[in-house]
Amino acid sequence: MAGANNQIRMDRCQLKEIGQLIDELVKSRKWEKNFALEKLRQDWEKIVGRNIAKHTMPKFIKAKRLFIEVDSPIWSTQLNYSKNQVMDTINGYYKEKMVKEIFFNIKRGESKDNKQ
Repeated sequence: MAGANNQIRMDRCQLKEIGQLIDELVKSRKWEKNFALEKLRQDWEKIVGRNIAKHTMPKFIKAKRLFIEVDSPIWSTQLNYSKNQVMDTINGYYKEKMVKEIFFNIKRGESKDNKQ
């Protein structure tokens, strides 16, 4: 039993070291912005909910300013009224100040509101 516990501790230690190596690699290659954006895109529906996620998509982050593509002017207007709540939800989800400002841009082309 003691051997199994030691193996578990070693595995956890190795996982921690791998995590640290990945963090160092991301920072050294200056991939942090892309990594943060991809993480946000993957978690988007969990963060904002299915209804908002159907009409929006994070496009890029620059200097902690998040630019979100919205599929219609109606959604853009509605979300502008809630931008502080959306920002607080994102930052709360990640337990860090990932975003300090949000901008909504209307997607060019066909609106999702017009699709069947």
